[in-house]
Amino acid sequence: MRGKNDLEEDESGKLFVGGLSWETQQENLQRYFSRYGEVIDCVVMKNSESGRSRGFGFVTFSDPANVAIVLQNGPHQLDGRTIDPKPCNPRTLQKPKRSASYPKVFLGGLPSNVTETDLRSYFSRFGKVMEVVIMYDQEKKKSRGFGFLSFEDEDAVDRCVAEHFVNMSGKQVEIKKAEPRDSNKMGDNGVAGQWAPPPTGHGMAMGGFFKNAASQYALPIVQDFCSLHDFTN
Repeated sequence: MRGKNDLEEDESGKLFVGGLSWETQQENLQRYFSRYGEVIDCVVMKNSESGRSRGFGFVTFSDPANVAIVLQNGPHQLDGRTIDPKPCNPRTLQKPKRSASYPKVFLGGLPSNVTETDLRSYFSRFGKVMEVVIMYDQEKKKSRGFGFLSFEDEDAVDRCVAEHFVNMSGKQVEIKKAEPRDSNKMGDNGVAGQWAPPPTGHGMAMGGFFKNAASQYALPIVQDFCSLHDFTN
């Protein structure tokens, strides 16, 4: 039986990759990360019943040093989405701040043609943007009209939320602080949830919009999901 140190060594060259497009296949994922070094294993995780992508996957490099190269060269774009690679090695995870701990805002009423790159560019005026996620309908393959954006610090969030509404592509986009919630639930994208939109009862009258958003959005808890797929024999 292998010890903890053996497992950490096995995963030293392994990345968790979140935020994948529903269209991204294993070949595309491997081709993208091969620019940073030799990829010895790659997988897009899929629902066992439907066969559809769960929105995340894993990439393993032959040289663990390539993990640092990937992290230093973000943000990463693949198939029209901003993807979120994170190291699986627990020792590596102790160094960078986890994305779930960055302060976040909820964006409601997003135009269907707005991309994550557009949001990153627009909201950078308020502070350093760490992560952008637009929620997509897996079956209809289109934006669900809302998303989340992470800033490096609370001051940037406060500046952003103070705007209340911004105009993007002719639509009023509502901005509110995202709130922490239980991390023991699984969203449609198969990743443990950490943050949710503001509670129903204020803001735009959008019926079950906020309720649905709360049950769908999720951010990766990397340590948990790196154990979902074992690349080593």
